[in-house]
Amino acid sequence: MRIPHGSGPGFGLYSIFADVVAGLGFIIGLAVVVGLIVLLVRFLLIATKAAELYVANNRPLNPTAATPPASTASTTAPPMAATTPVVPPAPVATTTPLPTTPAGTTTGRTTTPRTRTPKPPTTPAS
Repeated sequence: MRIPHGSGPGFGLYSIFADVVAGLGFIIGLAVVVGLIVLLVRFLLIATKAAELYVANNRPLNPTAATPPASTASTTAPPMAATTPVVPPAPVATTTPLPTTPAGTTTGRTTTPRTRTPKPPTTPAS
C-alpha cells in the first residue's frame, strides 16, 4: 500500500519539494565523493614523485656488501681438546664494484646537494 503525500494519490506540493531536496542532496553527496577521489589521486601522485626524488637523491654511490654482525659468543670459553680447527669459507662478494677510470675515480653517478636561493622579501605596497 502506498502512503500518499498530501491529499489524494497524485503529486502534490510536498512531493515536488521532497524531490528537489533529494536531488540537491544527491548533487552535494556526489560532489563530496568526487572531491575526495580527486584529493586522494593528487596525494598519491605527489607522494609517488616525492618518493622517487628521495630515492634518487639518497641512493649510495658505491654500495658495499653487508657486514655480518659481531659475534656474541663469550671470549672466555674453556680450552678444547687438540683437534683440527674448522676454518669457515671466505665470504663471497654479492655486489660488483663500479668500474674505475685510469685516474682512479668512479664512473658512477655523482650527486651534489641542491641549494636553494631564498626569494628576496617583498614589501607591501602602501
